[in-house]
Amino acid sequence: MLPGRQHLHPTDIPRLLPNVWLVDVVDNPQRFRTRLLGSALQQAGIPLRPGDFVEGPVPPSRKQDALSDFRFVATMREPLWFRGVPRVPHQKEIYEFERIYLPLAADGVNVDVLLCLTVFYKSTGEEW
Repeated sequence: MLPGRQHLHPTDIPRLLPNVWLVDVVDNPQRFRTRLLGSALQQAGIPLRPGDFVEGPVPPSRKQDALSDFRFVATMREPLWFRGVPRVPHQKEIYEFERIYLPLAADGVNVDVLLCLTVFYKSTGEEW
């Protein structure tokens, strides 16, 4: 059984909130729509707003690769971690980022939300 969004209380993770984003799993075939974007993501210039589908700002050549990570987490019901260069254009100089996607299921089985956390790094390796 997976935890659901109802088990996540923002007051339990206040220091992480700027880096947190929530993504709803909608439709069939699956699409992924942003519900919440933390302030660190907004400051980094990610071109998404709540309600946008995540594939919107992804360059066409990288779209399938970027969506495959979301699909993997939603379908396999397993977390996925990555560290590397950004796939999505940013307004700010971001050298590298680290992120994890975690599946959440209101009914304990069917993934309906992805809890995502992204940390950005400067070229010096310091957190941005």
